[in-house]
Amino acid sequence: MSNDVELNPGPFFQFGHLNARSLNRDDKFDEISELVKEDGFDVFAVIETWLNDRVPNDCLQIPGYNPIIRLDRHQKMGGGVAFFTANSVVVKRRLDLKLTAVEFLWIEFRIKHFDILCGVCYRLTMTAFPLIISLSTFSWFLTKFVSFPNNTSLLCWEILMLITMLQIHQGIVR
Repeated sequence: MSNDVELNPGPFFQFGHLNARSLNRDDKFDEISELVKEDGFDVFAVIETWLNDRVPNDCLQIPGYNPIIRLDRHQKMGGGVAFFTANSVVVKRRLDLKLTAVEFLWIEFRIKHFDILCGVCYRLTMTAFPLIISLSTFSWFLTKFVSFPNNTSLLCWEILMLITMLQIHQGIVR
């Protein structure tokens, strides 16, 4: 047997996702912080952060984690997306993948020799952001992803968004 094989490598990495419905409210941030630390997430995505410029990043610091990476909604209350990443993860925000029509936040990091591109999106209501626009946005992103510089790259993004969009389109979710 070759020495480059791990007999029981365990999980590749721990990824979590949560709709917070406001990190500002009550003890919500403290609860999420405990969840992230206890479960040892490498990357944790949050939607509906409800953050704005009045909430500084240092108020949202989780011990053992890099500073929060966030995209706030500025026009009105609600929305917003963010990532918490463990200190062991070297992460880079991908501003080149930013879309102005939707709250979409992208980060890039490397785990176990794999470059991973990870995105989190808060989807507006279907009346404001129709399915066809969602799918064309995804197609635009795929053209960007194809040019990602490493053949061993993985794509990790909020698949729940696509499932929800398809369910709404099929009338399963309202």
